[in-house]
Amino acid sequence: LQRVRTARISGVVSTPPDAAVETMQLTMLAAEQQMLLGLGFTGVTRTTMGREGVFGFAGVTPGRYTVFVRAGTGPAMVTPGAPTPPADLFAVQDITVNGVDQNLTLALQRGGTVAGHVVFADTGSKNVTSMQLALHSLAGGANLTVPPVHPGADGAFMFAGVAPGQYELVLTGLAGWSLKSSMADGVNVTDAPLTLPPNHDVIDWALTLTDRPSVLSGTLQDATGAPAPPYFIVVFSTDRKYWTPDRK
Repeated sequence: LQRVRTARISGVVSTPPDAAVETMQLTMLAAEQQMLLGLGFTGVTRTTMGREGVFGFAGVTPGRYTVFVRAGTGPAMVTPGAPTPPADLFAVQDITVNGVDQNLTLALQRGGTVAGHVVFADTGSKNVTSMQLALHSLAGGANLTVPPVHPGADGAFMFAGVAPGQYELVLTGLAGWSLKSSMADGVNVTDAPLTLPPNHDVIDWALTLTDRPSVLSGTLQDATGAPAPPYFIVVFSTDRKYWTPDRK
């Protein structure tokens, strides 16, 4: 076994002067899961802080980590045109630990807005109010819950108070339709996560749905040319970055 020097990661979180924050939750998440026996830090840990915003983690092993702070009431389901509810405040910082103690200063900022519209290809408009759109965070340990939204009758939708990070879009409630293309502010994210940097909004997310998805068909035969029903066919991208759940 190789001995490693651990570190203490401490710091303070500052809040905007106009924000009434009583408590804050801080999460420290390892880029690669750290599980070393006898150490207090195991890869994901959380702590709740008061308004003074002081925190500290001891016994942190070498590696790459993300420190994430959340404070506020949380984003609510939003109807386009309705008043924007109070949004959470966030702070995110990536750090590298190499055995030296660190003291961090994190500043809380308001979450971003993700807005766009749903359109239908091939057969024109449909009633989209029964559809539900959800953003699922790819940072599983950071508690980045974003409540789902329903588009308005004109297809417009908006998520408010979204934390910086990467998200996957999940569509439900409209049988027979699937995502054809996804363009966020001119960037194609059909087969990629939506990335929301700090202090950034997405103002034009165009989601195009189709009821005529592409079809790949054929016949599977064994070496003699006879049908081979006991086998399965799996089609996947040659690019490993697309090997994630719910991908095409």
